Amino acid sequence: MPPDPPSVLLRKARDDERLALLAIREPLITDEQIGFLAQQAIEKALKAVLSRLGVSYRRTHDLSELLDFLAAARAPIPTELERCVELTPFAAEMRYDYLPPEAAPGEGFDRAGAMRLVRTALTWADQILAPRDAGP
Repeated sequence: MPPDPPSVLLRKARDDERLALLAIREPLITDEQIGFLAQQAIEKALKAVLSRLGVSYRRTHDLSELLDFLAAARAPIPTELERCVELTPFAAEMRYDYLPPEAAPGEGFDRAGAMRLVRTALTWADQILAPRDAGP
């Protein structure tokens, strides 16, 4: 199967980010829903870069695996993006059959922090996918 076009993946990642930003302050929208959108945006940004670099990857939601592929390809990965692996469970387990344990008081899901990771991933992917300047 040919890789997904990087520009399509990045556009879809931005769609996920926009939806999460619209929903983030809505109390009826659960942390699991925001976490899912954040995870999806980052997953698609990582896959866009992998696709641009010509690196094959399997259909997976495992952000750690995608970061490993990027590291093997010697892609410059922002250090703060390594924290995105914490969002991997939002892609499947928390959406279907896993309910997280009760958080201690004051230890809820950091919606704003998740969205900062999304912004980091999208900014980084934009830089990698930007058309190369042909120069003079």
